[in-house]
Amino acid sequence: MAHTSTPGPRLWRALNVLQRVAGFSATATGVIFGTWAVWSLLNPGAALPADPSADPRLGHFVVLAFAGVLLALGAVLLRARPYRPDLGDSLSSGHDLRATRPSDPLRRWWTGDPVE
Repeated sequence: MAHTSTPGPRLWRALNVLQRVAGFSATATGVIFGTWAVWSLLNPGAALPADPSADPRLGHFVVLAFAGVLLALGAVLLRARPYRPDLGDSLSSGHDLRATRPSDPLRRWWTGDPVE
């Protein structure tokens, strides 16, 4: 006998909170990497390159590009609407870059719970 159960609201709340925490973490890490890359580009003698024969600026530009990717990822995770299928959200409703639509019911940003 197969028992099928759907995930409850606690799981979806937790996943929405984890999404926000991951967004903050990606943003903070992107800021740290970006700040370090810009600082080391402006102060070339302060950071030692891993390979002295290579151009040290190339590595800093790679780190700067990585910081940009992290900042973009953080922005997407922080702006995404909470996804709550237990409240009737469809799978395609969470893949919109807008944080909310005018027709959406009011939801809490962290958990996606309805605002009463």
